[in-house]
Amino acid sequence: MIEGLPGGRSPSVAQGVKIIAQHGPVFDAHWLTDEAINLKQFQSAVTKRTRAVTGDREAKLLLWAASDSDPGGAYAVSPITHQSMRWFFGMPT
Repeated sequence: MIEGLPGGRSPSVAQGVKIIAQHGPVFDAHWLTDEAINLKQFQSAVTKRTRAVTGDREAKLLLWAASDSDPGGAYAVSPITHQSMRWFFGMPT
């Protein structure tokens, strides 16, 4: 588990968020799969959490250029989200 993330996060979700902070705001899915993160499960988990936090049933943390049958490819978060993630992990912004 990555220290500092609130409870209820699986280790793979926490690791994926840190990877986004390190390599985003636009990054290739291989950064996640290289760490044995299941892309479909990761997408689902962060989408559910984002919607729960925002109360918006259409909200998404990640945007991706991939089909449902092939979740690889390019992913992105907004620049302000990326900056916030880097701040959270104590990385230069």
